[in-house]
Amino acid sequence: MSVTRTPLHTRTIKIDGYSRDDGLFDVDARLTDIKHYRMTNWPGGSKDPGEPMHDMVVTMTVDTDGIIRDFKARADAHPHRVCQNGAQNFERLIGLSIGKGFLKAANERIGGVEGCTHIREMLQQMATIAFQSMREARQKTYTGPQAKRPVLLDSCIAWSAAGDWVKVRFPGFYAGPDAVPADAMDRGSFEVMLQQEGYLDTEVKTIAANVVIAEHSHDFDVLAMVMAGEATIACAGEAPRTYRPGDIVRVAAGVVHTEQYGPQGYTFLVGRRHRHSGAASQTQPALSEASR
Repeated sequence: MSVTRTPLHTRTIKIDGYSRDDGLFDVDARLTDIKHYRMTNWPGGSKDPGEPMHDMVVTMTVDTDGIIRDFKARADAHPHRVCQNGAQNFERLIGLSIGKGFLKAANERIGGVEGCTHIREMLQQMATIAFQSMREARQKTYTGPQAKRPVLLDSCIAWSAAGDWVKVRFPGFYAGPDAVPADAMDRGSFEVMLQQEGYLDTEVKTIAANVVIAEHSHDFDVLAMVMAGEATIACAGEAPRTYRPGDIVRVAAGVVHTEQYGPQGYTFLVGRRHRHSGAASQTQPALSEASR
């Protein structure tokens, strides 16, 4: 059964993002409300069909850190004269971050009678467009020694710090169960350690998933750094210990131990110090975990 519908109200929101030659970004937003019939009871006089009852124009300026550097808003069409004052109050948002918690912080500054409902309704979408507009510029800040924390981290399920997207795209900010500890030794520093301690026989080695190696010992000292996966090593007389990415493993020559590897296998950079090299053997217990 068909139903005849009569149009009554249309709201149009248009939001555009721009780069600026000073390195900042502008987001322009405009919200317009119209009726499809003549309003005779509108404050300040009647409104003809299609004549804006609300026309809110906003420009928000942000930097690549997501900090609002400027915010200008005006009400070109509005029901009450005081509406213009509410639009002007949005300058109070300058200095806020548009990242996590933005709307809550914004409402603390221009919520309730301090602002304009219709402009507030655009803030979330303006923040989203800002991030979309600065995407390429922000990519450069996520890598390298001065990498910045992605503003969208933990803002939704896709950007969970424990999720696959962050693990692959921003591994330095990954916080899942197999994450490398933030203070773990990097490979370059570990290779220097190997040389300094006389572990001159080195290689990167991978062991398949779920492999179990029965009790055995080596005729050389072992110093290794876990690169991927995990291993549980139990030395005679000691409780088993599980090692994950970033951990340092030491096994002295002659110590009997077992090895069990996890479901993702095990990759590690290992150094061997042979007794015939003349280097002193380890004096600490068979296995110890270096500072992480």
